Amino acid sequence: MWHSLMELLASAVKRRTVSNITVSREIQEESQHQLNRQLEQRIAERTERLHMMIEASKEAVVTINQNGYVEEWNAMAEHMFGWSRREAIGQRLSDMIIPHKYREAHEIGIKRFLATEQCTVLNQTLELSALKRSGEEFPIELSVWPVRCAEGYIFSAFLRDITERKQALRVAKEQVERTLLFRTVLYDLSRMVKTDFNDSILNILKSTSETLGVARMVFSRFSHCHSTLQTEMIYRSASDDTAPESECGDFSVDLYPQYFSVIISNRPVVVDDVQSDPATAELVDNYLIPLGITSMLDVPVWLDGRVVAVICHEHVGPSRSWTTEEVDFAFCISNLVALALEAANRMQTEEELRQAEADVRKALVREQELNELKSRFVSMASHEFRTPLTAILSSAELLEAYSERLSLEKKADLIGMIKTAVKSMTHMLEEVLFIGKSDTGHLQFNPTSIEVDSFCEHLLKEIRVGVGKDHIIEYRAIGHCISSMIDPHLLRQILLNLLSNGIKFSPKGSTINFTCNCDSGGIVFEIADQGVGIPMEDRANLFSTFHRAGNVSNIQGTGLGLAIVKKCVDLHGGEIDYTSEVGKGTRFLVRIPFL
Repeated sequence: MWHSLMELLASAVKRRTVSNITVSREIQEESQHQLNRQLEQRIAERTERLHMMIEASKEAVVTINQNGYVEEWNAMAEHMFGWSRREAIGQRLSDMIIPHKYREAHEIGIKRFLATEQCTVLNQTLELSALKRSGEEFPIELSVWPVRCAEGYIFSAFLRDITERKQALRVAKEQVERTLLFRTVLYDLSRMVKTDFNDSILNILKSTSETLGVARMVFSRFSHCHSTLQTEMIYRSASDDTAPESECGDFSVDLYPQYFSVIISNRPVVVDDVQSDPATAELVDNYLIPLGITSMLDVPVWLDGRVVAVICHEHVGPSRSWTTEEVDFAFCISNLVALALEAANRMQTEEELRQAEADVRKALVREQELNELKSRFVSMASHEFRTPLTAILSSAELLEAYSERLSLEKKADLIGMIKTAVKSMTHMLEEVLFIGKSDTGHLQFNPTSIEVDSFCEHLLKEIRVGVGKDHIIEYRAIGHCISSMIDPHLLRQILLNLLSNGIKFSPKGSTINFTCNCDSGGIVFEIADQGVGIPMEDRANLFSTFHRAGNVSNIQGTGLGLAIVKKCVDLHGGEIDYTSEVGKGTRFLVRIPFL
């Protein structure tokens, strides 16, 4: 019984255990199904969330398989490349967005990675270019990473359109380069030599035209009362020259009040479209349209507390927009022009001061010379006039005291002596008056046609019976001197003084050689004597007024003869030269060119 009872109990326990195991298995299966469902739901949620994130991404997200076919293509990819998701899925990526120059490298790169699992462009950010559906190539930033899956590998990528960034960088680079260019140009212009104002302005206008790409650069200056703006220089870039003065007109302030109200108030005229801006509307018909000017940038030049000039930047062609940097550069240019004007004014003032100082010095020298001349004249007059005056006085006294006793012949001799003395004094006075006319600029030059040979022959006849009666004067004419344009009065002074000096300073009975030589260039007069000669120490002042050589103090003379000769030769535009040897004689050469 006990045994049966134990068996019955064991059987019950077994049945209970089996039942429990079955229930436990069922519970585990139900839990596993529930976990699977929860996991699948979470995966689906996360997948949906990831898909939504990809769709909402501001970057294009593209996934391809290892064969290069598109498996994922988000909304930004549609917008960026122009291909819809439906069109892109299943297409080869290289056929759609990869430029031809990169396609071969793209295919080789994928094959190399699949074979070696090594690639230099994966898991990095690169800058390349891509193609839009329209064929337009544009810059992108690309990040690619590989993902292993059951079928092998897939490749996902973030792509960003960096066109605006590149453009911004390019604009920033251009701005930096332009700023550097402006600074370089301004530095070079600031270092230029400003001794010549016109050269400085031309250099500034040309450099500005080249820097800003402006067809015309104009420098104009206000009149003293600011009633007109006077154009002084126009630089034209097309021909690389300045316009003729006929194109440099004046602009009346009354005719263009809108324009000048801006300029005179020291404000720039910055106009992108000259036909629509009030400041330039007055200039359109008469100035801007005929020259094809479409945009203007005019900057005032400020100096000494007022606007004194204007620098005009005149653009020809399609209208342009002036940038802030260009306006600032134009103001810097106007400052350089102001510096050039200031330097020119300073140089003019310094030159005026130097000229005034030179004039004062000349006046002092002239005054000193006049004092010396006065002294010389007084000395000469007191000496040279004494002899003829003494002759006149003694002759007159003799005639007065012994008139009844003197024979007619003796009376005639005394009267002749008086006449000779008077003529001598008259000649001296004429020489002084001649020098006075020359020094005051009143000596006239009246060339006429004369026969030179006849003139010389007539003069020699007069001399031979007068001062030259005790000398031999030999005359020789060379060449064909028939008719020449010469002032006969001045020529008489030249020849008479040279011949008289030759006679005066040569011993009686000696020979004076006088030659007149006509060639293609003019007439050469040569007068050679056998007189005392000219000492070396007297040659520097030989043609000075009232100067007499040291070896002729005992011979009567005024010291004006050679000074008169030099002035007469100069009026003819001729030259005078001489050679001399003390004790042997002097030879003068006078060349008078044909007029």
